[in-house]
Amino acid sequence: LTQPNPPTFLMVSSLAAGGTGTMKAPRTEEQRERPVSTYGKSKLAAEQSLAALAAQLPASVVRPPMVFGRADRASLALYRSMRFLPLHLSPGLRRFPVSLVHVTDLCDAMVKIALGGERLASPSASNGTSTGLAHGQGKYYVAADRDVTYGEMGQLAAHAAGWTVATVPVPTPIFWAAGAIGETVGRMRGRAALLNFDKIREATARGWVCSDEKISSTLGYRPAATLED
Repeated sequence: LTQPNPPTFLMVSSLAAGGTGTMKAPRTEEQRERPVSTYGKSKLAAEQSLAALAAQLPASVVRPPMVFGRADRASLALYRSMRFLPLHLSPGLRRFPVSLVHVTDLCDAMVKIALGGERLASPSASNGTSTGLAHGQGKYYVAADRDVTYGEMGQLAAHAAGWTVATVPVPTPIFWAAGAIGETVGRMRGRAALLNFDKIREATARGWVCSDEKISSTLGYRPAATLED
């Protein structure tokens, strides 16, 4: 902040900061944020803290959905379990749509935003206008070449590994019970478990789909490969 020309600050936030979206109504930058989890609320609070410095510091925000790729050990452990128990458990008795992004595509998007993207407007500037475009200034969603359901995501992973698995819809109360167990274990161990109440809040939402039309049309973002690849 003390430099004559401060460098651009790029915050990697999360789709959770914006809120839910479906394939018919994907989350876009101009929509008002409605996070459903504590995680999403904390990400939004961090964005707002950054926006408070917008008049002094050029800054942008990227909100990726679920990120996959090398070194993602948490997801790897989840998928490896399908090798021993060929089941992919999908939350709820309905199609659960999600957006994904590969880590290399996310990095490419970050570079494009840092070099040529919009910058956040100060809170006073965005509050002084009623347009959604001003509200979304300096914010970007990014995604893979297509959206899928959570069930399809598991099938893609299994097919890539050469396994045959069955997608099993699980009633929501069972997920909440699993979240309660994870929450208890996490508190006893002093660190968050893979499944906890906050994760269940996200897993039982209507969907996590975002539109990357803005970054595609203004910065030329394109995924380098298909989800299958």
